[in-house]
Amino acid sequence: MMRRKEGEHMINWVEKHVIQSISAQQEKETIAKCIGDLKMLAKKAQAQPIM
Repeated sequence: MMRRKEGEHMINWVEKHVIQSISAQQEKETIAKCIGDLKMLAKKAQAQPIM
């Protein structure tokens, strides 16, 4: 039980610090890329015939 709590604490600590290290510009660029990727996937899905 104690080891699990320690593991969860470490994961939370790492996650918190990774999130803090992401700049606003990085976040903006990543979101823009994800939206572009989703649009491309949507076009591919529409172009494929349904079987």
